[in-house]
Amino acid sequence: MTRRTLAFLACALGCPAGAAARDPFLPPPTPLGTIGAPLQRLEIAQLTLVALVCDLPVPRALLEDPDGIGYIAIPGTPVGRNGGRVVAIERRKLHIREPGADHEIALELQAERGGDR
Repeated sequence: MTRRTLAFLACALGCPAGAAARDPFLPPPTPLGTIGAPLQRLEIAQLTLVALVCDLPVPRALLEDPDGIGYIAIPGTPVGRNGGRVVAIERRKLHIREPGADHEIALELQAERGGDR
């Protein structure tokens, strides 16, 4: 279908005029000031490293926000408001690098709640 056909169909279906101009096969635009992934809305200091799974082909980490909501991260996952990305996951540590930074940020796995076993 061409854009012209899509615009015609949108008008025929009673969609608002602005809706006809948007390509329905592209994701909707994000409002100004918002960031895509949930982990990009938080500061890295707000996150707690809760669990790691390192013996998989792609290691995974479980990060928890202040509200107790968990997020799974793998290498390459965007984290933080400054454009950081997970660059490595190793035993007991998750490494994040922000653009322009000369060092990595390391989140360490905390001891289990209720005592270290």
